[in-house]
Amino acid sequence: MYSYSVNYPKKALENKISGEVMIEYDRYENCALANPKVIKGLGYGCDEEALRIAKQIVSSRFKCIIKCPNQKCEIGKVKQVIIFPLQEE
Repeated sequence: MYSYSVNYPKKALENKISGEVMIEYDRYENCALANPKVIKGLGYGCDEEALRIAKQIVSSRFKCIIKCPNQKCEIGKVKQVIIFPLQEE
Protein backbone atom coordinates (compact mmCIF):
# COMPACT_ATOMS: atom_id res chain seq x y z
CA MET A 1 0.00 0.00 0.00
CA TYR A 2 2.73 2.47 0.97
CA SER A 3 6.46 2.49 0.28
CA TYR A 4 8.90 3.51 2.98
CA SER A 5 12.54 3.08 3.93
CA VAL A 6 13.45 1.94 7.45
CA ASN A 7 16.56 3.41 9.06
CA TYR A 8 17.46 0.62 11.48
CA PRO A 9 18.23 2.24 14.86
CA LYS A 10 21.83 1.79 16.02
CA LYS A 11 20.72 0.72 19.49
CA ALA A 12 18.48 -2.00 18.00
CA LEU A 13 21.33 -3.29 15.80
CA GLU A 14 23.75 -3.37 18.73
CA ASN A 15 21.25 -5.38 20.80
CA LYS A 16 20.16 -7.61 17.86
CA ILE A 17 16.53 -6.48 18.19
CA SER A 18 14.08 -7.44 15.46
CA GLY A 19 10.31 -7.59 15.21
CA GLU A 20 7.32 -5.42 14.47
CA VAL A 21 6.03 -2.05 15.61
CA MET A 22 2.28 -1.52 15.20
CA ILE A 23 1.05 1.96 14.31
CA GLU A 24 -2.56 3.11 14.55
CA TYR A 25 -4.01 6.00 12.51
CA ASP A 26 -7.33 7.82 12.59
CA ARG A 27 -9.10 7.51 9.23
CA TYR A 28 -11.70 10.04 8.16
CA GLU A 29 -14.60 9.80 5.71
CA ASN A 30 -12.49 11.37 2.94
CA CYS A 31 -9.89 8.58 3.50
CA ALA A 32 -7.38 10.96 5.09
CA LEU A 33 -5.08 9.39 7.66
CA ALA A 34 -3.98 11.37 10.71
CA ASN A 35 -2.67 11.14 14.28
CA PRO A 36 -0.33 8.15 13.98
CA LYS A 37 0.66 6.56 17.28
CA VAL A 38 2.55 3.46 18.40
CA ILE A 39 0.24 0.86 19.93
CA LYS A 40 2.75 -2.03 20.12
CA GLY A 41 6.43 -1.19 20.27
CA LEU A 42 9.87 -2.79 20.38
CA GLY A 43 11.92 -0.11 22.08
CA TYR A 44 15.61 0.47 21.26
CA GLY A 45 14.71 3.35 18.92
CA CYS A 46 12.40 1.24 16.73
CA ASP A 47 9.23 2.93 18.01
CA GLU A 48 10.56 6.38 17.15
CA GLU A 49 11.65 5.22 13.69
CA ALA A 50 8.26 3.63 13.02
CA LEU A 51 6.53 6.84 14.09
CA ARG A 52 8.81 8.85 11.78
CA ILE A 53 7.77 6.59 8.90
CA ALA A 54 4.08 6.86 9.85
CA LYS A 55 4.25 10.66 9.87
CA GLN A 56 5.96 10.58 6.48
CA ILE A 57 3.18 8.37 5.12
CA VAL A 58 0.49 10.73 6.47
CA SER A 59 2.12 13.83 5.00
CA SER A 60 3.20 12.43 1.64
CA ARG A 61 0.27 10.16 0.86
CA PHE A 62 -2.67 11.77 2.66
CA LYS A 63 -5.38 9.52 1.21
CA CYS A 64 -5.90 5.81 0.94
CA ILE A 65 -5.51 4.34 -2.51
CA ILE A 66 -9.07 4.36 -3.84
CA LYS A 67 -9.74 4.51 -7.56
CA CYS A 68 -13.53 5.01 -7.48
CA PRO A 69 -14.63 8.67 -7.59
CA ASN A 70 -16.85 9.83 -4.73
CA GLN A 71 -15.94 6.73 -2.73
CA LYS A 72 -16.17 7.21 1.05
CA CYS A 73 -14.02 5.42 3.60
CA GLU A 74 -15.27 3.93 6.80
CA ILE A 75 -14.43 6.29 9.66
CA GLY A 76 -12.33 4.69 12.36
CA LYS A 77 -8.90 3.34 13.16
CA VAL A 78 -6.41 1.80 10.73
CA LYS A 79 -3.42 -0.27 11.80
CA GLN A 80 -0.11 -0.76 10.04
CA VAL A 81 2.88 -2.89 10.96
CA ILE A 82 6.42 -1.60 10.40
CA ILE A 83 8.86 -4.52 10.30
CA PHE A 84 12.41 -4.38 11.62
CA PRO A 85 14.13 -7.50 10.24
CA LEU A 86 17.56 -8.24 11.69
CA GLN A 87 20.07 -8.84 8.91
CA GLU A 88 22.76 -11.38 9.73
CA GLU A 89 26.25 -10.32 8.67
